[in-house]
Amino acid sequence: MRRLLAALALALWTPGCGDRVDPTAHAAPQVAPAQPAAEAQPAPPAPPQTPPGLEPAPEWAPSAPSDSGRPAVLLLGIDGAEWEVLDVLFEAGYVPNLARLAREGTRAELDCTPAMPETACFCPPVWVSIATGVPYEQHRISTLHHEVGDRGAVAVWDVLYAKGGTTTLDSFRNTWPPEESAKYVLTEYGLDWASGQIYERLPVDKPLLREMMAHTRFKPEDLLEQLGMLPHEGAKDPAWKSVARDRVAMEALLRLAQRDRTDLTVALIHGPDKAQHLGWASVQKTPQSPFDAQALLAQARAWRGPVRARPGGTGTNVASQYLETDAWLGRLLSKVAWDYIVVASDHGMTRNPGKGLAGHHGVESPEGHQGVLILWGPGVRKGASLEGADVFDVAPTLAWLLGLPVAQDLSGEALTQAFEPPWSDAHPVERVPSWEPYRLR
Repeated sequence: MRRLLAALALALWTPGCGDRVDPTAHAAPQVAPAQPAAEAQPAPPAPPQTPPGLEPAPEWAPSAPSDSGRPAVLLLGIDGAEWEVLDVLFEAGYVPNLARLAREGTRAELDCTPAMPETACFCPPVWVSIATGVPYEQHRISTLHHEVGDRGAVAVWDVLYAKGGTTTLDSFRNTWPPEESAKYVLTEYGLDWASGQIYERLPVDKPLLREMMAHTRFKPEDLLEQLGMLPHEGAKDPAWKSVARDRVAMEALLRLAQRDRTDLTVALIHGPDKAQHLGWASVQKTPQSPFDAQALLAQARAWRGPVRARPGGTGTNVASQYLETDAWLGRLLSKVAWDYIVVASDHGMTRNPGKGLAGHHGVESPEGHQGVLILWGPGVRKGASLEGADVFDVAPTLAWLLGLPVAQDLSGEALTQAFEPPWSDAHPVERVPSWEPYRLR
């Protein structure tokens, strides 16, 4: 519980105690001292301004040795990330950090259906299969309400803990209550509370909130908006809760990782999934229509930074949450270095053939069953594409990169084919019959 509270304390630090939440914010310019009047000179032409979203990626932090001697590994989950969207944005110069990872690493479509075929690519069983390397029949997590004690399989961070390693879990599915094998846990429940409910329960005119605000440099409405899609007045954006959770989760991770980068960091961003479910019709009008790349790029060109749910604002759309995700990733990598980065999604997205939300990835929508996978780091083949990867391959690959044994009874394999042979030959996969001896519960 202390680990959870410490992590949430980082999430609840007010803007002004450190970096602001807005990943595109810049420091205010310094005012120069007054100078004596001089003869007027023609003003130089203003440099052309780069449109928001097309700025070059920031310089990434240099590699730093780990205290444990293990490589530092980041698994970044992007719920609903779809190659059809990413490739259009890559080609147009958007999302430069994700584009760099794909360009300098190996990419694949990630088949998500084996996790629980009867529900196709419902999020909880897929993410838990990514963490454990086994299907629902073994891990037994099928809904958002299942807790850590319900998990019937060993996660890769359980093995890492047994071998003396450390893990941070940030907004990952079904990690409540915090488990002993993770050093830091920011659960979805805790992040939702931090990013929203306390402010809904304490309106601005309540004495306690007024006292809280007296210790910040921002007006109440500014603080609410800094934490996410919580406008001081007017209607909330339909995706506000997921976006608010993402912003608090990534701000907390940025601060935490600079102070204590664990061997394995697992972070999950939810906004793209929710924006696509709500707004996929804007890029694919009907199930029979082709994907509209120009509509997506129009959304990207209209982006002016993280969405603020002010009255009259444009709100979230498909492009906005990919651009915000990439801005967060760039800000994170400019401050903290990982030796290996794995980007994965639990499904893609397509137009709903029936009633309900516009975006769909259910049993009847096979076009939405393929997620994304990117591997980046030393020894990874540059610019390569893999065939046949599925959700079960992620956990054994993470284990291999962390120097852990890979269980022979897992449903997947370490993706050694994503690495150059000299590197993979020098790092053979260690095998054990099972991860069951590492179970804590």
